[in-house]
Amino acid sequence: MTSHRLPPSALELEITETATMDDPAAVARVVKALKRMGVTVALDDFGTGQSSLSHLRHLGATTVKVDRSFVSGIGDDAADRSLVEGMIRLAHELDLCVVAEGVEIEEQRVILADAQCDSLQGYLLGRPMSKADLVASIIRASAQPEAA
Repeated sequence: MTSHRLPPSALELEITETATMDDPAAVARVVKALKRMGVTVALDDFGTGQSSLSHLRHLGATTVKVDRSFVSGIGDDAADRSLVEGMIRLAHELDLCVVAEGVEIEEQRVILADAQCDSLQGYLLGRPMSKADLVASIIRASAQPEAA
């Protein structure tokens, strides 16, 4: 990080929930060491593994990412909607930020906003793009006059 002149807080590492299962104590030690350095850690694919709530509490992650398999059904399936809303409430009670993955339609965005989800990822917000396309997009956006 110092070679790139970025503060540690500019880096967030992701670890999948299932990757934490083999040796949760070792993973928790690494996560805590990263946090002491100022790096944040996100628990990816939250809800898809077999981890216990105790494990989630002791892991030390700063963010949970709700897997797209739950998000995709929140408009049609009451159980998926309840699960996602519960995950968001639980994460917030543990002082964790929540990112919903796989947001593809406006209805999902509205439901997640109503549930107070912190951040969204998915095709609704933008498609994957090359570095060149990203740079061009940022340049175009910065050239746009601000709306009053």
